[in-house]
Amino acid sequence: MSLMGAVGLLAGGPASAQTSVASANYNGYASGAVVHAGVLTSGPTTLAELDQAFAGAAANSAGFTSQIDSKINTVIQAADATKKSGARGAGIELGIGQNNPVATASALITQKAVATAPPNSGLIDNKTNLALDPVVNATLAEGRAQANWYTDPQGNNGCVLGQDISNGFGHLANATAVGSPNPTAAVNAPGELSTTSHLRLVPQTDATGATIGGGTGVGLMSENIQTYAPIGLLGGAVTVTVVGPIHLRAVATGVPGGAYMQYGPPDGTPGTTPILTIQAAGGVPFIITAQQLIGGQGINIPLGVINVSVATPPHALGGVVGSAPVAAADGTSVSGEADLVSITAPNVADLRVGHMEASATVPAGGILCQVDVSKEAQPEKVNPGDTFNYIIHVHNPHSCTLTGVKVVDTVTGTSGVRFSILGEDPKADSATSSTLTWNDIGPLPPGATKDLVVHMKVASNSGGGTFTEKANVTASCAIANAQGSSTIAVPAAGSATIQLPTISGGAGRALPVTGGLTGRYYAVALLITLGALAFGRRGFKALMGTKG
Repeated sequence: MSLMGAVGLLAGGPASAQTSVASANYNGYASGAVVHAGVLTSGPTTLAELDQAFAGAAANSAGFTSQIDSKINTVIQAADATKKSGARGAGIELGIGQNNPVATASALITQKAVATAPPNSGLIDNKTNLALDPVVNATLAEGRAQANWYTDPQGNNGCVLGQDISNGFGHLANATAVGSPNPTAAVNAPGELSTTSHLRLVPQTDATGATIGGGTGVGLMSENIQTYAPIGLLGGAVTVTVVGPIHLRAVATGVPGGAYMQYGPPDGTPGTTPILTIQAAGGVPFIITAQQLIGGQGINIPLGVINVSVATPPHALGGVVGSAPVAAADGTSVSGEADLVSITAPNVADLRVGHMEASATVPAGGILCQVDVSKEAQPEKVNPGDTFNYIIHVHNPHSCTLTGVKVVDTVTGTSGVRFSILGEDPKADSATSSTLTWNDIGPLPPGATKDLVVHMKVASNSGGGTFTEKANVTASCAIANAQGSSTIAVPAAGSATIQLPTISGGAGRALPVTGGLTGRYYAVALLITLGALAFGRRGFKALMGTKG
């Protein structure tokens, strides 16, 4: 298992109810770079804040009211209150405050990809080669970015399920930096480097993938994944070789005990597997196993004037190495950062391989996803004896297919309103005089809408008044859990009520009935009583045509 124990995971009581996605406040980001250098110097060339194979992704349901920066001085997302999802990817990224002339090179601009939503961006994929001697060179520098967000017609937030909320990807091939293309370049990576940062809504599961909190809501996952080629540093003084991908994952579920971080190689990697090799020029290689990395004890390797630190555990964002990641006991938030390799050496400031950051925050109880339900009455005004239709619109706003889509529709009327259900299209699985039930109108693909038509008739002896029709919808959406090893059906629900049509004309609203009299005879009796009071005995007899 690629688990680094989460902090603050003791149960704090029963889980709170989920917050509807329309009103839920949640946010997070993931960011990383295969190689980061605060300052690199080789001969007369100096470059500040260089990141190779950089990717960032972010989301905030309240909008990006301020800029989000990584702890290594790169922009993850610019401030824009109208945007709620964003991603960025680049083969080469230059950090905040970097004022070298190379920052204006058109090639560095064209290989970056930036995406925001709403509206959904689609995939942005920019590629170019870089030949910026003696600063950076690469046969391929690529940035990809994609951002998704759902907002209903009323402007409320919806769930993005079954796909990433945001995804950034940075890719670099055959790269050298500072002193390039001289073999003594400060960074020499004759292979493929890549970083993926992404955010996704996931089922409420713990670090092992087991369902928690009843499994009725979703949480937020932020993750950074990196792949490496052998990387020569400091003119070949040190070579770093990593086998397989490494990731840092932050998951907040909103369930007590359900906030955690995971760090290391993919799940299932045997602890004895060598995954990281550090070698000085002409020296004996130092080999780090999966268990040493997962155990997070930290290993310092002195190589003359160069010191290499590896296998240090994730720590608090912006905190010192050794400080624990921050995980809330109620499961609502978790954040941290990690470096696979950190190097100190003369003429070098802040040189890292495998820098990763991740953060996720959700409301207590997690997020409740819903099905969109709306309805209409045609026409909106009727008379006794008329027919009309109810049309129920069931819409899937999510990015996965809804299954088990059950609809229960109930029709009532105000006092005196009489009606009958003539039929429905499609045919309901069960029906009473006022309730229709469709056991499953799905599957409902992403973005699809299913219409249900209910045919109604107003009785000819109906009183005036108003109908009330309410439809309740439940469904499930199968999406991968945070570990990606299985899928879980996440419940989704929705309802809509309409108080139409109105009945005018005809019999009017019926009067109350007492003593077994019908409404009509009760009204006659009332008129007789009022007449007696108004005319007295003689006047009343005259009115009724009697003597005495």
